[in-house]
Amino acid sequence: MSSYKLNDSFQGLLTKNIIWSILGIILGVLNNNIIVFICSTFNIQLLFIQNLLQLFLCSLILTVIQYFFNYFGWSWQNITPGLFFVSFFFGIQYHIFTNIQNTYIHN
Repeated sequence: MSSYKLNDSFQGLLTKNIIWSILGIILGVLNNNIIVFICSTFNIQLLFIQNLLQLFLCSLILTVIQYFFNYFGWSWQNITPGLFFVSFFFGIQYHIFTNIQNTYIHN
């Protein structure tokens, strides 16, 4: 049985993890804040509509990244830095998680 061999050096992989984690946090915070701003500006009260808007914006951001930065999008499925990006990108968006808890989870 052969072992997996990394293509990157330790420093290269560490750098990618840090940079892509920071990008995930920045884009996640921007996405969350844009949705909060839109919902408060246009007085959108329905949580379902807020969720749809946020999911649409997430899809748009990820599609743009995949389309224009193909390697970056491809790496989400194959290496650790991509995992960090996706985890932080979705994990930092508290607005949609709060809406889902308030709407669909019953105590």
